Amino acid sequence: MANCLMCNRPQRQGISLWDMVNFQPFSPIIVCDRCQSAFTAIEKNKACPGCSRLQKDDQFCEDCQKWRLSYPEEFIQHQSCYLYNEALKDWLHNYKIKGDSRLALVFKAKLTEIYQDYSDYVVVPLPISEKSYIARGFNQSELLLEAAKIPYQSLLNNHYEGDKQSQKNRQQRLQSEQPFSCTRSVEGIRKVLLFDDIYTTGRTLLHAKAILYQAGVEKIESLTIAR
Repeated sequence: MANCLMCNRPQRQGISLWDMVNFQPFSPIIVCDRCQSAFTAIEKNKACPGCSRLQKDDQFCEDCQKWRLSYPEEFIQHQSCYLYNEALKDWLHNYKIKGDSRLALVFKAKLTEIYQDYSDYVVVPLPISEKSYIARGFNQSELLLEAAKIPYQSLLNNHYEGDKQSQKNRQQRLQSEQPFSCTRSVEGIRKVLLFDDIYTTGRTLLHAKAILYQAGVEKIESLTIAR
């Protein structure tokens, strides 16, 4: 008997006869069905292809149309898994703010599934500032990838020393200066998948894309848990 990582209710663990006969690996229940159903998946045909904003169609939203005036279209390619609803807020607060690193396992299956479409990409988690790392003790994006056993490379440094992004309003986020630099040469790396936990305005991801394109990467897409 194990407990759900979200609600802490006991969950009966078991393996079916079919699994045993077919030699399927045992997959323990990490999140109960009730908690899992509280996350709202974002459907691609009802989301902006540039930022995954939930909408009625799959056309570029007004914000992404504005971004495209400053950036080529290939900059504006992003996918988020879930809507940033109350369940996601609770998960993020307990994981990122309270520091419950076990919660990195909650999205293990989803990330493993998505990674199948990006197996020829180099996955690059967005780095956090030194100040944030000292306060939290871990990079939340790296830990999510490690929980899902997804290989990644740390190609970026974060030199930001100001206030936390969560303490800024939308306009302040949009006006933020470039915080990143490359840690090393990206020679030989053609395709990159940038990964972060939450998409808010897209400004941070676009900064990261700009640096990597300037360094010579040919194609860059991005992925976050929530939007």
